[in-house]
Amino acid sequence: MCDVCHMTPHHPSCPYAPDPPVIHTCSRCGEGICAGDQFLRELDGDIFCEVCLENMSIDDLLVELGLHREIAERRQWP
Repeated sequence: MCDVCHMTPHHPSCPYAPDPPVIHTCSRCGEGICAGDQFLRELDGDIFCEVCLENMSIDDLLVELGLHREIAERRQWP
């Protein structure tokens, strides 16, 4: 039994508890994505953790998704 959390196995908040297993790795920051974490999987296979996704600008996110903004222009006839 642990002297800190008084449990076997350790309580998840115990400083001696093992790190949860990494299931995916963020393509942007390289941090591990563990069970229960939210993430974005792109069509081409890139994976972004929740922190990177929240810190992306709309334009960055559009580029990552292969989309782009356009500017509407009025056509002028000759």
